[in-house]
Amino acid sequence: MAFSFICALLLGLGSSVWANEPESVGPRSEEETQFLLRESREAFDSGRADDAARLLKRLVSRYPSHPEMAKSQLLLGKSLTVLGKPKEAIPHLLRAIEAWGNQPDGVAARLPLGRAYLAAADPRAALVVVRELTQGPAGKKASAEVLSEALQIQAYAHLALKKETDARRDLHSLVVSAAAANTAGQPLPPTILAETAWLELKLKSNECARLPAPGRMEEGQARVQMERRGTCVQEAVLFALRTADAEPLAWAPKAAASLSDILKGFERACRNPPVPPGARSSTQLKKYRQELVQHLLPLCEKAWVAARASIPDEHVLRKAFEPWADLKK
Repeated sequence: MAFSFICALLLGLGSSVWANEPESVGPRSEEETQFLLRESREAFDSGRADDAARLLKRLVSRYPSHPEMAKSQLLLGKSLTVLGKPKEAIPHLLRAIEAWGNQPDGVAARLPLGRAYLAAADPRAALVVVRELTQGPAGKKASAEVLSEALQIQAYAHLALKKETDARRDLHSLVVSAAAANTAGQPLPPTILAETAWLELKLKSNECARLPAPGRMEEGQARVQMERRGTCVQEAVLFALRTADAEPLAWAPKAAASLSDILKGFERACRNPPVPPGARSSTQLKKYRQELVQHLLPLCEKAWVAARASIPDEHVLRKAFEPWADLKK
């Protein structure tokens, strides 16, 4: 997408970009500028996004022509996104990109803008932004790391739009990019690899949830569908392990929670098999399903045991299996 998209957005925003900025108070000085720059960066890096945002709002309001203004706008946008205020963050990120254009900093600034649009529940706008990197001229100046993160954001957007085939294509491109970076002796950062594994886990979770397929089916078909779901659960465990073991380890709780949901859905499917075709009384249907559950539970337990066995003892993911320690109950 052409850079004109960014300019069009800025024209549409107009003076509202600064509507919520604090008023300038007191004399201005280079000492204050450097203080605000230094303290805001330290606050953001220390996880104090609220302090960073407060300092940066003062900075952009009082020193709009400072040479470091684009960096300040970028950091303010990131801080506001962290604080759960992506709509407020977007104008600041756009200002940073406007200042830098297709210079390396401007190219990289499209990543937090794409994530802000995702957080603001606007995946289509996120796609437009990152496609400037994955398909447009701006991407020619992007590093492998920036392009990889752009593909991640693109995959998130496709998932939000329920375009899983496109999301899988994004992840395939990402895996190819990671392999090329390794071959070149410049491996991608662990944070990108961890988030890629997380995206693969999300896709696998969606795949598992679609089994068995909706609608009525014969007992034999139901058994086949549940066997497929059991295999899917085992595959999901591998993605969960890859996510949980990646640096930073902050992804581990997310992997455990996702795996817990996958197992919960698996148990629910095992105990609530599809309705058979044909007309049956409520009594007949109840008896049929009770008998089918008894046939399915051994299949489910076998898959459950195999999935659990693939996780090392004392691993954080083991806890995901505890609520369903015995599927035969």
